[in-house]
Amino acid sequence: MDRDLVQAWLDGDADVPDRIMSACTHIIEDASRSVDDRAHAFRCRGDVYFSNGDIDRAIADLSESIHLQPTAKALVNRGYAYQLKCEEQRAFAEYGSAIELDPSLGVVYLYRGVLRVATGRVESAMADVNEAIRLTPEDARAYAVRGEILADLGDFDRALVDHDRAIALAPTARAYINRGSLHEQRGDLDRALLDYTAAALSEPDYAFAHYHLGSIHAMRGETDKALEEFDLTIRFDPNVAGAYWGRGNMHERKRAFDNAIADYTAMIRLDESDPHGYFGRGNAHCSRGDVDAAIADYTELLRLMPRNRDYGAMADAGETIRLDPTDRVVDITRGDRHYSQQDFERTLKDDWFVVTIGKRLPGVYASLGGAYLVKGEIDHAIASYTEAIRLAPEAGLLLRLRANAYRIKGDDVRALVDFKKAKQLDATEQRLSRAT
Repeated sequence: MDRDLVQAWLDGDADVPDRIMSACTHIIEDASRSVDDRAHAFRCRGDVYFSNGDIDRAIADLSESIHLQPTAKALVNRGYAYQLKCEEQRAFAEYGSAIELDPSLGVVYLYRGVLRVATGRVESAMADVNEAIRLTPEDARAYAVRGEILADLGDFDRALVDHDRAIALAPTARAYINRGSLHEQRGDLDRALLDYTAAALSEPDYAFAHYHLGSIHAMRGETDKALEEFDLTIRFDPNVAGAYWGRGNMHERKRAFDNAIADYTAMIRLDESDPHGYFGRGNAHCSRGDVDAAIADYTELLRLMPRNRDYGAMADAGETIRLDPTDRVVDITRGDRHYSQQDFERTLKDDWFVVTIGKRLPGVYASLGGAYLVKGEIDHAIASYTEAIRLAPEAGLLLRLRANAYRIKGDDVRALVDFKKAKQLDATEQRLSRAT
């Protein structure tokens, strides 16, 4: 095959893939061509299918190439295709076969290391990535992956060295974002901001660079700058759900609740099964005083969240529902915004907005109880507070809220029981505080 044609494709010539496909197909259908030529043509066409996102046809062509002439590169590519299809065992098998054919191919260790990280095999993943670096010391991706593993293990200093090396080898937007995320994990927002800015400068239309900039500006309290960056994120990629979340939060800071609700609604349209949009929109409805709409969103949120799963709420209820004791959850114009906004802004993360919303379920039930209380539906309010207490039994504030609902209902006995339990929890917490 014409090497200049392949190089043009690698250089990003938009017209070349179709020409490569045509050339490969011509070779494949020419019975006079050698087995080597046809195997190579199947592999190249499979690579084009892969780059176009047609994973199944890529696997089919790579399988033909391997049938004609097994090569380590074809096996690695088919393994990576299986990896993207979440067929981990097939991917592992392909990588193992590739190593048997060519144990000096560094990229196979890198891909297998990434797969081992994804399946929780951190030690063996580190061994694979180390081998990839030994074999291909100029591959920036290997240093980036090792940096991520080290950061997950809490070894931030060594992780930073690897990310520095990755940037020195290939100063891409992705590399700057990886290092910026590490700085963010360490609480160094200034350095994170510098790296995210470098990412945006190196690739101005890269949506996730602007997403991370928006997140950092939000955490620094720079609301208008955060809004600008989230706007750019959505302009360059309207499918980044976290950008709607971040922009909705910023609109709420500016008390532009209708705009916030519009953003959370857009987030829900992207994935109606994701509870986060309902959580944000329910809070925004609370803030603007629309009790019925808030109840509807909180109810849908709770329907989507699996029941009886340990989200970490029971491990430390005090951290789970760190509600300001001066903040009246039953005041529907405030709800639990003090807690949820601050906490969520600290959790804006990498290529996908990942938040352990389960840890805030007690707060959701508390807000729902407050909404029902405003509507005068006291039994529903008590039921909501009861569920919140089940999830966070050490949170005295929840007991006080339910006690207040019992008092309004006229059930003074149950109200007194809850108030006493809340006082006992307060005394226990004070003793523990003095002890530490």
